[in-house]
Amino acid sequence: MMIFLFQIIVAIYYLIKDNIMNDILHNTQDIPAFLILLMLGLILSFLFISLLIFYGLLQILKKGFFNLKSTQSFKIAGILIICMGLLIIAGYIYNIISAPITTSIFIPEILQKGYLILMGYGLIVIADILKNGFKLRQENDLTI
Repeated sequence: MMIFLFQIIVAIYYLIKDNIMNDILHNTQDIPAFLILLMLGLILSFLFISLLIFYGLLQILKKGFFNLKSTQSFKIAGILIICMGLLIIAGYIYNIISAPITTSIFIPEILQKGYLILMGYGLIVIADILKNGFKLRQENDLTI
């Protein structure tokens, strides 16, 4: 997650440095609305995912490792990370279709962003493990 935060900070730096942000705000006909909405959605989803993971970790510290709140938080964060990875890949595919000359540049990037999807599945698996552990702990508490 820190890598993505760093990428956002670097992107904002280059937008400000090259005065691209002024061009985006005043010449929106050059940039499709799809890409502007995609970038805003990715930034907001990144912040929301970070808050969900932080909340899940906080619940683990408060209520112990196996609890339902952290399970739900990690599962939602995993689903959102998968969606974020798919949106990024959709943006790259859009760029490939609109400018096929630079296709070779985007293919490694698409493969790299595929790791986001794997990370989302990993969070869903962790959420499932925590949920099963919660159920086992409840059954163990009932037998005592």
